[in-house]
Parts: sequence; C-alpha cells; structure tokens
Amino acid sequence: MSISFFRYLMNEGKLILPTPLFETEIFKELEKVFLTGNPHKIIDFFDRISDNLDQYVSTEQAFNLITNLKKFLSDNNIFLSQDDKKIIKFLSSKKYMPIDDFIAMIGPLYFIGDVINSLKNTKIDDEIIKVSLYMYLFILCYEIVLYQTDRRLYAFLRSGKMNKQEKQLIDRYRKKIRGFLNISRTEYMAHASADMINSVLCIFCGMSDENSSIFGKRSDPRLLRNKLSHINMFYDRGTKKICAGRNNYTMEEFNRQFFQIINFLIEWMYAILGCDIFEQNDSSAFRKKILDNLRNMIQDVCKLMKKTGRSGEMQKRLNSIVIEFRKSEKLSENR
Repeated sequence: MSISFFRYLMNEGKLILPTPLFETEIFKELEKVFLTGNPHKIIDFFDRISDNLDQYVSTEQAFNLITNLKKFLSDNNIFLSQDDKKIIKFLSSKKYMPIDDFIAMIGPLYFIGDVINSLKNTKIDDEIIKVSLYMYLFILCYEIVLYQTDRRLYAFLRSGKMNKQEKQLIDRYRKKIRGFLNISRTEYMAHASADMINSVLCIFCGMSDENSSIFGKRSDPRLLRNKLSHINMFYDRGTKKICAGRNNYTMEEFNRQFFQIINFLIEWMYAILGCDIFEQNDSSAFRKKILDNLRNMIQDVCKLMKKTGRSGEMQKRLNSIVIEFRKSEKLSENR
C-alpha cells in the first residue's frame, strides 16, 4: 500500500490522531478489518479487543506518573479550593463521555506526553526556551480541562438524565443553558468559552461567577490562560518574571498556577476511579478501573455500529469510504 488507510482518513479530514499510533499492532489489525468492508467483522474485532484489553493496554507508567505527581503536589502544599471540589464532585457524577469526544482528546494528550518526555531527555540551558515551553504546556492543559468539562456538561444536558432539582435549575436558567448548548462544536476540540462554562457550573454547584475554582472569573489560572492565549504578556529576563499587565508572576508563582490545573485533573481522576486506589497504592485496581472504562466505551461503539448496521446505513458509508480509498491508492501508484 502506498498510503495507509488511516493516513488516508487523516488527509481527508475524517480522522485526527497522532500518526505514530498507526504503526501500533492494534491499528494495523484494525486497518485490515476495515478494508474488508464488512461491518460484522469490524464489530467482531471490537468485541475481541474488548474481551482482551489487557493484551493491548499498559497502565503501569500512567499509575506511577499520577502517584508521583500527587506526592509532589502534596509536598508543595498545592491543594484544591472548596469550589474546585464542588465542581469535581458534580462532574464526576456525570461519568458519560461520548467516544468521539474521547478520541478527539488523544492527540493533545499524546503531544503533552511527547513534550514532557523531550524535556526529560533534553538539557535546555536557555531560560527563555524553558519558560516558553512551560507557558505552552499551561495553555494545553487548561484547554483540555475546558474541553473535558464542556463535553461532560453538554452530554449531561442533552441526555435528559437529571434529578428533580437539576431539572428545576435548567428551567430557571433556561436562557443560559440554551446559549451553552447552541455553541458550535463541529470544529476539532471546539468548546464553549471559559466564561460560559463557568456560568453553567455556577448554576449546578451553587457558586458565584467570581468563585475560587480554576474557572472563576478572577482566578489566577483563568486570567493567566487568557493572557497567554492572547499574547498579552512577556517574560522579563532581567526581573525573571512573567509580566501580564497588573499581575506579574515569578516562575515559582507561575508554576503553582500550572500545578493547580494538574491537581484539578488528577483529583477529577481520583473522583471517577476511586481515591482509595491511589491511597492504598493499588496499581492492579487502577488498571482494572481503566480497562473497565475503556471496555464500556468500546461496547458503546459496538452497540451503535449494530444499530446502524441493521438499517444498512453503516454498510453504505463503509463501502463509500473503502471505494474512495482504493481510488486514491490507484492514483498515487500511477503518479
């Protein structure tokens, strides 16, 4: 093959994933199954993957990273605010996240891992380059928090699965909720603004707009993210401070805000997976939880494929994609 099937989908804008993943065994197997054009074989493949996830997924490195980060945060007195805790409690009770939203996050998460690994393995003496990398990581991590939160809220509000009090709140703040739901999410990683996400969280968590969470209107992480995103700041090598209007940050102060975001993500994971897993240093229980969550996602995909398969729609779409790929393959061979 002159070009892999998944690279073809990337070029056509039908898939956005880091290309190194296409060289893994699981993607090579999946490619062969897709090119049969048989939806039943694809479903069987996903069922087989679901039953044997332990052969494909390694969790030990992730567990060690999380536990080491948690210890570092605790040792440096970096803790969540009460409003952060309210938000995590609410979000972790809304566990559902559509598979396509999960897939969209893989690219940015993979890239963050690549950057961190490069920083570990590369000696960088120039402080300007170091600071620039940390600033960029700050934006990436905050955007992932916004994206995750946006998609959880969106899925929850569209699901109709809510208690009586939540329904009353939706009725009371119908205009704000409608505004949030009407935001276009067709672009890759698109989400509502931090201000709009904060407003919706305030409704369900009983907070004011100027709450003490990382989403709060005047919180340092959010203000820093806005300054960095709009380049309304610079690093002064002379004072060794990040100058952002009225607020200037030493690198130690900046790092504390960055680790606030990391802490939020870790505590959110704790809430979803069960903090006792980490407190007891139980890597096997962590692995089981991760695999169970992935298995549920794969099973959701299988259910959807079976549903569309019965109508014949899936077969038509699959045939169309494979035929277009074969045409593209022949054209590239004749060049």
